[in-house]
Amino acid sequence: MKLKNCFINMKIKIEYIGIAFLFLISFFLSRECHRDQVELDKDGSYVLGYLKGKSFGNETGWMYEYVYVFEQRSYYRSFSGPVSSEILSDSLMFFKINPNNPKNCIQLQKIRVPYCLTLKDVPRKGWKELPLNYCDSSSSNPSRSH
Repeated sequence: MKLKNCFINMKIKIEYIGIAFLFLISFFLSRECHRDQVELDKDGSYVLGYLKGKSFGNETGWMYEYVYVFEQRSYYRSFSGPVSSEILSDSLMFFKINPNNPKNCIQLQKIRVPYCLTLKDVPRKGWKELPLNYCDSSSSNPSRSH
């Protein structure tokens, strides 16, 4: 009987340790995500990406694969959603990236890219502000960063 109680007590302790461990992991992951978002909001740069491919997914709508370049290195971003079935190959989209970790980005699918912008216009380190008035300004655009 004492042996059975010992195993029950040990099992309860292990369950508590497991719950505490899961709580700690959740806490640290939450802090990490929050820190990434703060860095993105504070230090983020804007770049253009182009649609490399799309396919129709069952439940998620369209699957899109975009490529964007930051400091002469290409990054791939895939996401799903009902953006539009009319988006053509090589369509451009803005991305806000973390310059310290360029894989950390968000796609800005609701912001229209100005008609005159091309991938060649993107500064090496991106823009600090969205170049929404790019077409209205001269070719030596002051909104470029670095």
